[in-house]
Amino acid sequence: LAHPGERRVLLAVLAVLLFNFLFKPLGFVISVPLFFIALTYILEPSKKPRDFFVRLAQALVITLVVYLVFYQLLSVRLPLGFLPKKWFY
Repeated sequence: LAHPGERRVLLAVLAVLLFNFLFKPLGFVISVPLFFIALTYILEPSKKPRDFFVRLAQALVITLVVYLVFYQLLSVRLPLGFLPKKWFY
């Protein structure tokens, strides 16, 4: 794993596996933004605080849009994890 690209691929695969493992226990609303932020930092590292907030905003918007599409339009129940049901239903 001498090449940085190889490390990034390995870390991205590990992030996908971790996301898959934690999706139900953490729930959709927590696991998706964490996965998005982790994956964007793996693929495009940055130490700028502004980049973190941009990625956080993107992660929250993506999570909200996907939640609304799956829950509201398609009636698919997404895992809540440890969050109270009354927050969502």
